[in-house]
Amino acid sequence: MGAINTDHYSDSQNKMAIIAKALGHPARLAIVEHLLTVNACSCGDIVKILPLAQPTVSRHLKELKNAEIIKGEVKGNTVFYRIEKQTIKNMSNFLLNMLEKPKQMALNTKKIIPEQHNKLSNEKQIKELMVKNKKITAMNTHKNEILHNICYTERVYERINKKLHAKLSKKQIEALIFEVINKTEEKFFEKIGKNYYVTNRDNDIRITINSNTLRIITVDRMK
Repeated sequence: MGAINTDHYSDSQNKMAIIAKALGHPARLAIVEHLLTVNACSCGDIVKILPLAQPTVSRHLKELKNAEIIKGEVKGNTVFYRIEKQTIKNMSNFLLNMLEKPKQMALNTKKIIPEQHNKLSNEKQIKELMVKNKKITAMNTHKNEILHNICYTERVYERINKKLHAKLSKKQIEALIFEVINKTEEKFFEKIGKNYYVTNRDNDIRITINSNTLRIITVDRMK
C-alpha cells in the first residue's frame, strides 16, 4: 500500500487516525482498559495480567506511547505508564462531534430552508443555501472543538500577562480566554498555517491557538 497523503485531511482527522491505528489490536485495547482502572503500572505489572511475553508487551506499550495515548514516568529503574487523559478526552470529543454533526446540519437546514423556500425560484438556489449551511456548521464545529480542548503550558500564563500588561492568576486567564472564544462569532475565527486566530474587537485582543494541539500560544492586544 502506498503512502497516504495526509494533506487532504484535517489535523484532528490525521491525529485520530494515528490513535485509531494504535488501538487496532486487542492487546493494546486491553492495556488501555487496565490503565484506565489504575493510577499507573509497569510493564511487569501488565505481563502478569496478559498472556503475553514481556518483549511483546513492551512493543505494544511503545505503539501506545508513540500515539500519545499513554505516557511513561521513570522511577528508579522502572518505567511506570499511565493514561494520557488529554488524548482520551480529545478522542471522545472528536467522536461526539462527528456523531452530532449530521444532527446539527439537519436542524440548521430545517431552520433555514422553510423560512426562505418561498423566495427560492429554482433548484440552484436551494443547493447554494445548503452549501452555505454546511459551512456555518463547519465553523461551529471548529469553535466547539477549541472550547472543549484548549490547553495551556506553564510559560504561556506569564506571556499572556506580559502581553496584556496584567497580573491575572491562571484561573483568571483561563476564564478570560474561554469567555472571549465563546463570545466571538465564527466569522472571526481564521486558520493560517498551523494556527487558529480568534479576533475579538469588543475586548481588543487576538488569541493565537495551535491547531494541532489546541494549545494557547499567546494573546495580543489589537492595534
